[in-house]
Amino acid sequence: MPSALKNFFIGVLVFFPVVILSVSLRSFTMEDYKQCLALWKNCPQTGAFYDAQCVTTLVEQHGVCRSLGALSKKLDMPPSALSIEKVDKFYVVTKHFFADGQSQYYVLTPQGKLVDTNQDPRLIDPILARKYKGKSLVVLAATPLQYHAGPSGKSVFMIQLRIAEGCVACSTLGTAQVKFTFSARGRRINTELLTFKPTKMPNY
Repeated sequence: MPSALKNFFIGVLVFFPVVILSVSLRSFTMEDYKQCLALWKNCPQTGAFYDAQCVTTLVEQHGVCRSLGALSKKLDMPPSALSIEKVDKFYVVTKHFFADGQSQYYVLTPQGKLVDTNQDPRLIDPILARKYKGKSLVVLAATPLQYHAGPSGKSVFMIQLRIAEGCVACSTLGTAQVKFTFSARGRRINTELLTFKPTKMPNY
């Protein structure tokens, strides 16, 4: 692979703060989340899943669920479609799309910033931006998000992505491996495209 397809970085993360009932994402705690989850047992289940409307109502009514409610609003997903895991100083938030079985992963930093790991490689690599300009691409997680402790207290998350043409079920244009590096305090430093492997040549 040409070296030009590697080591490109995104320097700026645009973040729009969300405030719901004066609660920001920075206030999220695993303790509150677990207490909120315990309330869901009062909701009816369909298979392994709790009723979405019942869960949403509970989240709106209970203080321990306020930060989860803020996260739900930010991601435009019902709380019942989210799962959260604490990883080192971060929270890994997973959006579950029950209809097609897809998952999308986010990193919630200690500063309350939410990093979407489904990064379009064209936003990282200018060569890919030119090559696939104007194409309708769908970025999908091909593997779960992986965490690694980096040097000097840094943290690294890595993910394999599948790039599809036009829709989730459409043909695969290529696969990408993307690396997200965070400082010792949990602030995002950069996003790096490690590899991009096309499955077919673009049409010109």
